[in-house]
Amino acid sequence: MRLRPIVVLTVFFASGASALAEDAGPVEILVHEPRLERSPGQAAFATTILDEQDLATATAPRLDDLLKSVPGVNLFRRTSSRVAHPTIQGISLRGIGPNGAGRALVLLDGVPQNDPFGGWVYWSALPTMSLADVEVVRGGGAGTWGNAALVGTLILTSRAVDGTGARFEGSYGSRDTVSVTGDVQLDLGQVAVFAGGHHFSSDGFHTLGQDQRGPVDEPLASDATAGRAGVRWQLDEITTATLKLSVFKENRENGTPSAFNETRSYDLSLRVVREDATGDGFEVTLYGTDRRFENQFAAVAENRASDSPVLFQFDVPSSAFGATVLVRQSMDFGGVLETGVDLRRLEGETNERFFRSGNRFLRERNAGGEQVMAGGFVNYTTQPLPAVRLTGGVRLDYLRNADGARSERDLDTGVALRDEVFENRDHWVVNGRLGAVYDANAMVRIRGAAYSGFRLPTINEFYRPFRVRNDITEANPALEPERLWGVEAGIRAEPAAALSMELTAFANWLEDGVANVLVTDQPGFNAELGVFVPAGGSLSQRRSLDRVRALGLEASLVWAPDPAWTMAAHYLLSDPEVTRAADQPALVGKRPPLTARHQGSVSLTWRPDDRFTARTTVYGASRQFDDGLNSRRIDGYMTADLFLGYRISPTAQVQTRVENLFDTEIETGNGSDGLISLGRPRLISIGFRSEF
Repeated sequence: MRLRPIVVLTVFFASGASALAEDAGPVEILVHEPRLERSPGQAAFATTILDEQDLATATAPRLDDLLKSVPGVNLFRRTSSRVAHPTIQGISLRGIGPNGAGRALVLLDGVPQNDPFGGWVYWSALPTMSLADVEVVRGGGAGTWGNAALVGTLILTSRAVDGTGARFEGSYGSRDTVSVTGDVQLDLGQVAVFAGGHHFSSDGFHTLGQDQRGPVDEPLASDATAGRAGVRWQLDEITTATLKLSVFKENRENGTPSAFNETRSYDLSLRVVREDATGDGFEVTLYGTDRRFENQFAAVAENRASDSPVLFQFDVPSSAFGATVLVRQSMDFGGVLETGVDLRRLEGETNERFFRSGNRFLRERNAGGEQVMAGGFVNYTTQPLPAVRLTGGVRLDYLRNADGARSERDLDTGVALRDEVFENRDHWVVNGRLGAVYDANAMVRIRGAAYSGFRLPTINEFYRPFRVRNDITEANPALEPERLWGVEAGIRAEPAAALSMELTAFANWLEDGVANVLVTDQPGFNAELGVFVPAGGSLSQRRSLDRVRALGLEASLVWAPDPAWTMAAHYLLSDPEVTRAADQPALVGKRPPLTARHQGSVSLTWRPDDRFTARTTVYGASRQFDDGLNSRRIDGYMTADLFLGYRISPTAQVQTRVENLFDTEIETGNGSDGLISLGRPRLISIGFRSEF
């Protein structure tokens, strides 16, 4: 039954597209939402840009999955956001100690997409068809972006239609999976009105192998809907204002009958961009976010015949309000000066019930707090010689944790069992970055950079405990801000018009990185943290590791031996190691959990004419570990995806995708109970896309 709406819409859009094609000819030029163009100093830092064509012909339809073509871009686990719990959908780069909150900042049209409470990203709210491009900045430090841009930044820019027009994409596939995305814009001259929406639903798949599943295990199903509407004003020839409202809701079933979560989100933003022909101008962004999260964790019987709720987070509200101002000015004495300020206020709490006996919870917990981040930066880029570009900047930030509290009470008697109010904490953080670019000749560019960055742990990390199966992780209000220092050098060569190669070497040092550190795997009551550990489970706590060192190499090659053929290969060698851990000396010399030493991808695209496109992408990663002591191994993997597209008219295309073409078993986790979690199996979808 789910297929019927897509069939109806497909027929409607196909007939409309064919009729328009006779009169309108080729599809109109698609543009992006107004923004200041990339900083002239950005060339000094490792940057990958996925353009509209890359997104449209990606072998994986979801943004987090297709980003795996950029090695080192990973969620906390290898799991796709199709089935990953929201709290592990944070993103990290270069394998520098990933965690559930992520260590990279994600921006959509200048607005942070990291959750105000937990730092993770709702990838279901970011359909690729609605994006003009994705800029992945690896490293680079705090720079323009400040908090959360510890290991890099993902800059997403929405697509916009030049004039009046519409876009549609729909698909149906394995596991009763439906995906529909549409955008429309009405151009009224100085004003344009736009709206769009996205819906995804799937029966999902099992994340345990058949030999480990029991009667209680179910596929991880999900259902997500996102919508946006706005107005864009052309204030004058070079100034544009955009007001946008976005809504999002998501429901997930997490593998057993008692495990589920729900999210509701509302976002409002106003962005004013002014840019002249020289690139000078300003960008002002105001935004607000309100979210509601509900979640229930479950424990499973040893024979996997039944489950029971163990933690019910019945209300997790959070909000964010912020503003950013960026000014770019060419100086009379030469060079470009960029200055900016930003402010972000976050608030969130968890209200949850736990300690279940029989069919009811006996205790209730409230925990949360407030965070304020305010900062400013100055960056100057100059070209002292025709072949040399230099850039440098400094940034100052004020960080504040306030109103932190955690209380627990007995639901039967109302007696307070725990009532803690945590001290307000303030930090001043100074960061800087330097970069240089040297064009040795028309074919070779050499660059180098040094930088620092920071991340304030999230409200979730400070105050909220969580549980996965029988493994418990406690919060820690004493966490320190994470700091990162890095240096890198790269060379890019284009020895022929059809060939480009790039190599980057980097070294990063992460201090006070938040990690889930094992406290005990012995069942019973743990007096240190006041937690009962179930049989077969474990107790960990978020703690700050003194220092992690990460050395690595990034390599890429793009070769187009023929106008119809393009090959792209990317590789990451990342070798992180815990070098100092005063509270946990056993971790010294170990790799941070969930970091593979080798990652890579190879894609081959065949486009014999304007109508047909075929692309296959092979991904792979070496083994990694699921724990800090490197005792629980997760095997390496290699898998392939396929995309086929055929344009039936200048404005319409039919397409199909096959993910995990050979149905490779991909390990994503190795729990303390011996359960091996698995990634996506083979998934096939057919779809239709129209732009007119």
